[in-house]
Amino acid sequence: MNCKRQSHHGKYICGLPTVKTCYVFAVVNAIIVCLFALGFLAWVGLLVYLAAPFREGGNNELLIAVLVAAGGYLASAISVIFAMLLLVGIRKKSPNLVKMYLLYGVVVEIILILAVTAVVSIYYRQILSGQGCAIYAAVLLCICVLYGFILRVVVHTYIVIRNGRSLHAHRTDVQVLFMLGTDGELQVLPLVR
Repeated sequence: MNCKRQSHHGKYICGLPTVKTCYVFAVVNAIIVCLFALGFLAWVGLLVYLAAPFREGGNNELLIAVLVAAGGYLASAISVIFAMLLLVGIRKKSPNLVKMYLLYGVVVEIILILAVTAVVSIYYRQILSGQGCAIYAAVLLCICVLYGFILRVVVHTYIVIRNGRSLHAHRTDVQVLFMLGTDGELQVLPLVR
């Protein structure tokens, strides 16, 4: 199946219904981020419980672990909010909610790309020597590519919901010509047949 071919005027992507595919992703995404949020919350609770006897001693390692767990919980809670926005946006056919998730997704994709770059730069010598650090960069890169494909589906879903009709309908309505004017301004001229 050719993913570049857009059949049925953009309502299908890779042979699957765009909005339904995005809805399935939204449900799976919501479940996963909710489980991560609950896991981080349990981790924070466990670390706080374990830290109670060490409060007087000033155990820095445990404090750092609590802060990492709390940061993970905060990131998971933000992910839950945006996952619910995508889910509600698709259910109610609200392009603004889908666009909000899309903006969040672009930020997450940028963070993933920076994480891949950081892992490669930090573990550069170990990766070249064949030690096990290359797997971290490979896993992050695979997640980054997969999430990029998912964002493509979200973009198509946004366009389908926004237009309320086909993805390519705007291309057949009016053809325009872009020209650079004498004053340097970009001009849009409709083509008349």
